[in-house]
Parts: sequence; C-alpha cells; structure tokens
Amino acid sequence: MGVDHPMIKDIKAVLLGESVRGYPAMEDIEDRAELYSIEL
Repeated sequence: MGVDHPMIKDIKAVLLGESVRGYPAMEDIEDRAELYSIEL
C-alpha cells in the first residue's frame, strides 16, 4: 500500500469519467488518443 499523491487521485477520477477542474474530460482524452493512434 502506497501513498497517493493528490494529482494521482485527480487523474484516476478523470479516467473513471468524473469531472475534475484543471483536467481534460475523459472524452477529450479518448479523442486525442484516437487522433494520435494511442491505445488506452
């Protein structure tokens, strides 16, 4: 069990579909991943 940095908690929340101020929405991340042929 490790210590979670607040930034990691925010990133995990975004990846779960939550809206976090200062981070792009998961839909935006998926669009960019598709644009650059990145598999999530």
